[in-house]
Amino acid sequence: MLANPFSTPLTVDSAAARRRLLDDLGVEDARIVGFVGNMWKRKRPEMFVDIAQRLAATDPDLRFVLFGRDGDVTSDQMRAKIAAAGLTDRFLLAGFRLPPEARSCRARPAAYARARRAVRADPSGGAAARHPLCRGR
Repeated sequence: MLANPFSTPLTVDSAAARRRLLDDLGVEDARIVGFVGNMWKRKRPEMFVDIAQRLAATDPDLRFVLFGRDGDVTSDQMRAKIAAAGLTDRFLLAGFRLPPEARSCRARPAAYARARRAVRADPSGGAAARHPLCRGR
């Protein structure tokens, strides 16, 4: 898990936030891999779906969530990509949520994947799936 590097005056019930996120995903429990960022091509939300597909093949308990607004990539485009990847039942497009700390960011995901980091970690086509953050360690 990557900790939030920003201090916040909010007091957050992490367990309740995690429970709400799991309810939104429609599961009792899961390891969650998340993407936080509006959907701009430069942020590569499509790559997050590609990586999610690889990770999903290795762990049936993983669920995926993407937080952010439409940019030059739309939610409809992402839904189509998620469906084509066979991840519809394991993926949540959460949209933009406020306050993020209370609703989602402190819900203890296994990893917040950033496409830029994944590109560096996965040049050989598999390192991201083996990365400790993606394994939740």
